[in-house]
Amino acid sequence: MLLRDRQDCVPLRNILAEDDIIVLLTPVVVPYNRHAENDRDPFEPLGRAIASRHALIRHVPYTKRGGINKIHSEFIRRAKAVVFVVSGPPVDGDVSQLEMAETARTLANERPQILVACCELQAQDIPDEKFPTIVQIAGYTPSELETAASIMFGEYRPQPINAVPVQNLVIAPRHWPVEGNMGWYDQYARLDGTPHIEDVIIGLEGETIVAIALTYIPNSGSPIDEDLPWAKTIGMDVGGVTCICITDDNREMVNSRDSVMIRLLDTCVKMLAERGMRQMFIDAVKGGNAGFQSLGKDKRWLPSATD
Repeated sequence: MLLRDRQDCVPLRNILAEDDIIVLLTPVVVPYNRHAENDRDPFEPLGRAIASRHALIRHVPYTKRGGINKIHSEFIRRAKAVVFVVSGPPVDGDVSQLEMAETARTLANERPQILVACCELQAQDIPDEKFPTIVQIAGYTPSELETAASIMFGEYRPQPINAVPVQNLVIAPRHWPVEGNMGWYDQYARLDGTPHIEDVIIGLEGETIVAIALTYIPNSGSPIDEDLPWAKTIGMDVGGVTCICITDDNREMVNSRDSVMIRLLDTCVKMLAERGMRQMFIDAVKGGNAGFQSLGKDKRWLPSATD
């Protein structure tokens, strides 16, 4: 997933000309599958995945002993953008790969650098100024590395498992009487063309939109977070959900309104939990408190995302 992009460099194709070079810096590590072709660099699939989208890429490994040296510096100097991969936290006193990434970031100067973390980073306090753009994946299998490439080039759209499907929103559904005085449509429209469009959650009944909600987290750079500061005033681990609509006049809707609400909020909980949030603040619900009273929930809170 794209944890943050303070440099506005994702999708990469938006900042690259055809003759620009991407430098890919990857650690020398044990292959993910030790029984596979052990003589191959496990990050070679990432290099190929990037090359299939932008031909001019230079793949340069780094080691824990050698660190980032003059050779890496020369490649970085010629690059338009740098992709730096970390495979995990330091083990047994090893040099931190994040420290090496910081060195590369300094050498890159004003060049955009994307940190690709093949491990969990959300629990760590990583300052924005050090790593303003972070892509996080679960590991470095070929499929996970392909996912990282698709994220960097703006192609990846996650689908939560066993939850309401997610897709982008550009226009408001016609059959919803969205309250004009609340400016809900404006909130959604402001996300169009930004990475935060993925914060929109849409529930489908077949091919028909029956539910929608807008998520945000503190200090994410989202315009919604700037307009609605309520969640972060409670705590920095509190994510927000707003502009919630459940259609009540769609004849094609098989599930009850309460069932759709539960599935929609369950998806929001999972999405916010993946981004490090432990609680969820809810406001701006079409229909007011009625839906939550029937669910037995207080309007403002759901259980912690980790409960």
